[in-house]
Amino acid sequence: MRHSVEFDDFDDAPGSPAKGLCRRMDGYGDSKFMEKLLLHCASALETGDITLSQQLMWVLNNYADSEGDCNQRLTHAFLKALVARATGNPLISEQQPPTLSVMDLAYSIDLTPWYRFGFCVANSAVYEAVRNYTSVHIVDFGVTHCMQYPTLIDILSKRPRGPPLVKLTVSVSTAFIPPVLNASYDELGLRLLNFARTRHVPFEFRVITGVENLLVHLRASRMLGGLKSEEALIVNCQMMLHYVPEETVQKTGFGLRDGFLSAVRELEPSLFILVDEDADLTSTELVDRMRSAMEYFWIPLDAIETVLPKACWQRDRYESDIRFKIENVVACEGLQRVERLETRSRWSERMRKALFRSFPASDDMFARAKSVLADHAAGWGVKREDDGLTLTWKGHNAVFATIWVPSPCY
Repeated sequence: MRHSVEFDDFDDAPGSPAKGLCRRMDGYGDSKFMEKLLLHCASALETGDITLSQQLMWVLNNYADSEGDCNQRLTHAFLKALVARATGNPLISEQQPPTLSVMDLAYSIDLTPWYRFGFCVANSAVYEAVRNYTSVHIVDFGVTHCMQYPTLIDILSKRPRGPPLVKLTVSVSTAFIPPVLNASYDELGLRLLNFARTRHVPFEFRVITGVENLLVHLRASRMLGGLKSEEALIVNCQMMLHYVPEETVQKTGFGLRDGFLSAVRELEPSLFILVDEDADLTSTELVDRMRSAMEYFWIPLDAIETVLPKACWQRDRYESDIRFKIENVVACEGLQRVERLETRSRWSERMRKALFRSFPASDDMFARAKSVLADHAAGWGVKREDDGLTLTWKGHNAVFATIWVPSPCY
């Protein structure tokens, strides 16, 4: 049975050991200390020690501040997530990310290179891959509602031999995944079509709901000869593949992620682009999962301070997506927990198992990725890895971009 936990329950607890602890830490403000308290609180919830968890929440509530520095905001986000877990009320309304207009989403994406880095690597890879093709079919799995494609259309319009026919098929998820847009995909497709016309690029747009439906459609297209020898098939996964459930959901040993990659491999794409956040949030143990989440989610919170001031509605809108993800990681289990990031190295293992081999990033791709950072704070960097490029913040891995081609089958 879950117990109700609200901040008011322990605002005044003079006899509580946590009260003395709070006095001792007054002015201390150490991020490692807050991390230990949060993990201790998570452990208490897991073991059913409600009294201890309430005392720790009281201490944390005296430090957490949604408008404070990075450590205070991170503490606030994780504390709210723990309260949501304790009350059995995950995804509370105030944590739901706001709905954005197309202009708002574009503005949010431009604040940091978090998404632009992946867009740049993917667009550069596509341009190089379709150099000798008259048609390119891009299958898009992404969370940013086709925001990368105007740039790609513009790049392809300048191809010396003339632009190829661009077919864009978008997979729309039925899950609630931020950022949330207030425009339909029909509207987005029309915008892209009109933009392509201004660049004299022949363009087709199709939307299919659900990953499985898309794979069925692509298989049928292949069988009917829908993919010609002069057409390149590009599979572009931008921050979406970690929403495919992994092994710990079913606990059967059957991997839906491996199954998805194998299904894509059967289509023999010209290129498979995988861009995602570089963290491991798959542990079944809450404490381990929280530790990884805290080591990762400070990055976007810290980075946004370099471009937006405190008490700024644009910053709160940007951070609402992060708070939503944190709550999903901490307060949800089973199929409700959709934020299941895996590291670059783990994805690379999966890709090789599915009979893909890495395609090294060219010097031009590396240079273009670095050029994206010119518009952003000095803390951002790009480094080469054995199987791709990684965006870093103050030396810490944030987002990886890898490019794959089918391995020869003997």
